[in-house]
This record gives sequence, structure tokens and C-alpha cells, in this order.
Amino acid sequence: MSLLLGVIAAGALAYGLGFATNRNSEEDDKKKLNELFKTVRLCNKKEEPEFAYVKWLKEYETYTLFGIELPSGCDINSLLKLEYAIENVFKNDVEILYDNQNYRVKVFKGHLMNAKKYPFKVVPIPDTDHLYITTGMSLDGPVTVNLTKTIPNILGAGTSGSGKSVLVKSIVCQLIENYTPDQLKIIYLDNKGGVEANTFKNIKHLAAMSSNVEETILELLDIKQEMFRRLKLVKDADVTGIVSYNSKVNKKDRLPFIFVIIDELFSFMTLPASPPNRKDATSEDLIFNQKTAYRTMAEIASMCRAVGIHLMFCTQRPTDSVIPTNITCNCGLRIGLRTSNEQESRNIIEEKGLEIIDINAVGQGIVKTDKLTRFQTFWTTEEKIREVCAKNKRTTLEAKVINKEKADEKAKSQIFDAFAE
Repeated sequence: MSLLLGVIAAGALAYGLGFATNRNSEEDDKKKLNELFKTVRLCNKKEEPEFAYVKWLKEYETYTLFGIELPSGCDINSLLKLEYAIENVFKNDVEILYDNQNYRVKVFKGHLMNAKKYPFKVVPIPDTDHLYITTGMSLDGPVTVNLTKTIPNILGAGTSGSGKSVLVKSIVCQLIENYTPDQLKIIYLDNKGGVEANTFKNIKHLAAMSSNVEETILELLDIKQEMFRRLKLVKDADVTGIVSYNSKVNKKDRLPFIFVIIDELFSFMTLPASPPNRKDATSEDLIFNQKTAYRTMAEIASMCRAVGIHLMFCTQRPTDSVIPTNITCNCGLRIGLRTSNEQESRNIIEEKGLEIIDINAVGQGIVKTDKLTRFQTFWTTEEKIREVCAKNKRTTLEAKVINKEKADEKAKSQIFDAFAE
């Protein structure tokens, strides 16, 4: 029987084998997993196959951890495919962990609850020398990721109504509560009319915002120039990145982190595919097209981490054309919410699973770093957002908003550098 058929059979056999009963003892729990491994034939291809089995079990307050022995010739992907079958066995959420041939199955003692059970709270961060973002709560606690250390950029996606807007606002609120305006600048590029960006228009951290794709492209060109300026500073200081640079220079010369939100990627699809090949092409023709937009974003994404610039790409339509490879390959952090189908789930987190999230579980999703973590976005109400913004309200300068009317003037100085083949 193939692994796939075995997984299907496991669901049907779970009740018959008594897998769904109360977890009475450690030996019973080991037996349940070992029986499952035999049912789905998680084994190698020897004449007398060797099956995977539970080596050890440890009980913790919020979960049970199983150590798994995979026989030689048995691929880790075969174990990963059993996540939902194991959940069916224990009727609880499951996470599969692995590193250096050390395989574990974590069975939580409960389920993620709906968003209202996790009202917004500020999650403390270890330090402000690195940029940390918090996506929400898992059954293990807050899901916080260090972007500076290993992960340059973020892909955040989910279908309409999945909770993407709340996710982004929750992340921004965490950032402005944990970092001062001198430590962090936020650029909110909102291609959907600027409604979401407008929420934060008066906070001290906001360096720039946009409300359509033309403004966004022009702002991306500014970000690209700032990235090259910073790269030169870091190189001249003979250091390797923003952390070492900031520790070397005077406090007034330190570089703030720049967190850039680009929402919605699909909006770029409304532009011409590429610049026109004609002599009378205007600077606007050469700038405002998909090729220019995606090439600029990809260039920034590939070089920005060392100098403290981080991009978060957002979309409701996670298709190959909307999020091409030159974008996804530079997104080490994937945040997936509910999707319409399995392929969209794979486009975001490179695994299935997002398509089966309940339609009522708004803000629930999966974070992918070097592992998959289920999480629930904090319940971040408009009242809470206003409260956070009020504490961080700017008193003088408004955020810079680039007007489309300035396109020609900006383009003349940037056109050859930005779009040379």
C-alpha cells in the first residue's frame, strides 16, 4: 500500500484502533504512533522493511514530545506528510520538528482558539539591535522572528477575508511599540488606494506612504537609492552589516531599520508588462510597468538585509505570476493565511495546509521559517490601533507622499541607473 493510500486509510482506522481515545499513558501514546507508522507503511524498501518507531516520549505542560527513529532509506518528507494523520490520531494540533537527523513529533494539548481569545498585547523583544517581528500566538506562545539575523524579507498572503489586513496592522503595532522612531522607520506602500496605510499616517515612525502602484514604484526607487547609500557606508566602515555598523559609530549616526510593506502585489498586474520599445517613450512609460516594478523589488530584496532594510510582500492572489521566483527566493519568512486551494498554499509556504483552515478562523495561519508553526494573529481592534498610534503620534512633519505628477522629474535622474538592461 502506498504512503498516500496509507494516510487515507489512517483516518478511517483511527477510531477503530482506538487512536482517538483519551491519552491514558506514555506506552499507549507510543503504541498509537507506532501503529500509525505501520498502517501507512512508514518504512524503507528492504525485503524485510524496517519501520519508523517512537524512541522516547517526554511530557511538557502544553505538549507531548515524541522522539522518532527513521530507518535508513526512509525520507523525512514521508514523515512530514503524516502531520494531519497524526492530528487525527490524537485530536490535537501537531508540529513535526527535525534537524541533523533528529526527528520529533510535538503533539499539543489543545487547539488554537479564535482570534478574540488572543487580544493584542505587546510582546517584549530581546534587544533593539536586531529587527524582530511578531505574527501572533502559537500554542507554544508568541511567534517572534529575528529578521536581521537570518531572514531578510517576508511573504504574507491569504485569500480575501483571511485576515491579512489585521495581520499587517498587528505587526506594525508591535513594531512601533517596541522600537523608537530613531530605531525604526516604516514605509507603507498601499496599492489599494492608501486606506490601510492611512491608519498610520500620523505616527512618528512613518517615513513614507503611497496609495497606488505609480507612487509605490517611485518610492521603491528611493528605497533602492537609500540601500546603495547604506551599502557604501557599511563598506567604508569596514564592517559586514547594520548591527556591527551601529555598534561602531556615534549614536547620532546610527542607521534605523527600515520596514517596508508592499500591499497588494497583484496591483502591479494592472500595468503594462514591459516598457515600450520606441523612441518617443516617456519616462513614465519606462518606469510604470511590471518589469520595472518587479526588477526593482527583486534587486532590493536580494541586497537589503545587511543594511537593515526589510520588505514584506502582501497579496490576496498568491499565483506564480503575482509572486515570481525572483521575489519568493528572497523571502525566508513565509506567513500564510487561509487560501482557496492547495496550489496557493504551496505557493506561499511550499506545503499544503492553508487551504483547509476554517473560513471562520480569521487570522489563523502557518508561519514558515526552517519549520512550520501554526499561529493565530492577535485580535487587533481599530480602537487598539488608535490607542497605539496616539502614543506614537507625530507632532510636526507629515509623512512623505509621492505624487504621480512628480514622476517625470524623478525619472530623469534615475532612469538610466534603474532600468539599464
